[in-house]
Amino acid sequence: MPTRDRMSQKASAPLEKAVKLAVEFCIKKDILIDYFKQNSSEEVSMNFIKYDERIAIKVAREEGMEKGIERGKKEVQNYILDLIDQGLSGEEIKKKIKGLSKKNPA
Repeated sequence: MPTRDRMSQKASAPLEKAVKLAVEFCIKKDILIDYFKQNSSEEVSMNFIKYDERIAIKVAREEGMEKGIERGKKEVQNYILDLIDQGLSGEEIKKKIKGLSKKNPA
């Protein structure tokens, strides 16, 4: 079974190659030439990979939060609609919802 490090290396290989090609292109076109002269393509590649991983993790967390919030909104809407279907008044619904927040503090 492949280790996590090996899997990560395999996944990052195409990115490393793409970064190296981009660096070579920039050097040929005199784009950011000073930066690339100071840093080897391997160093540049590693910086891009680390940066990409941080962004991927951040984006995944944000997407998860958004999905969780949407799910929570739907659950609350369904709960309120069920209470309305039960014939509860607006005041009774408020009391039930306030009771929930006391049971499950944020």
